[in-house]
Amino acid sequence: RYGGASLQVVRRLRALLLHLREQALPENRAAVEAELARLDATVHEHFGDSVDLDSAQIDDPQGIGGLRRVAT
Repeated sequence: RYGGASLQVVRRLRALLLHLREQALPENRAAVEAELARLDATVHEHFGDSVDLDSAQIDDPQGIGGLRRVAT
């Protein structure tokens, strides 16, 4: 699967957008929020009745559920 139907893609994209929201200038955050809303709609379209819905709503830079690195 590719795109919105891929669990790995939506998890990685969510991680990217959440990071971007933290780093974006205040005047650009609304655009990032709009993309997050589109991603949520896509996730619900593809995973709404799936056991993978919870997993699809989690941000994951690797997209595969690996451990996150913590900056020290």
